[in-house]
Amino acid sequence: MYTTQDLTRKYGVSRQTIANWSDLFERFLSPMANPPRGSQRRFTEADIRVFELVYEAKDRGLRTEEIIAALEAGQRGDTPEEIEFLPAVPASGTMVAMQQRILDLEEAISQLRTERDKTAGQNELLKQQLQAAQAEILRLSVEMSKLQS
Repeated sequence: MYTTQDLTRKYGVSRQTIANWSDLFERFLSPMANPPRGSQRRFTEADIRVFELVYEAKDRGLRTEEIIAALEAGQRGDTPEEIEFLPAVPASGTMVAMQQRILDLEEAISQLRTERDKTAGQNELLKQQLQAAQAEILRLSVEMSKLQS
């Protein structure tokens, strides 16, 4: 797990920028990235991938709406090699590690569900397009047979 300070060093941005990004992209981050008031933010590997995409997109001049659309489509940044050099926040016992593992698994499940739902929507659209094309073929075939008669 990583702290706000780790991310400010990695991306060369202020603590306020990390806080702003955490608020703006909250639904794509773990609950620990936006803890209750007075608690320190902690970031998971999955959060880092969201921040990597946000950082790269901002660097390319993309607008917030475009970044949200990319995140909604399941896009994430690649975990940079340098991330391994960030000091991990020490865990205080097995319970904390288990809680973090649960959060990571819940995030993975959420991403898989999003991808499944996106695919289901695409399948439905393709079915509708197929039916429309088949109906058009039938209509044209009927017209052709009328013209041939």
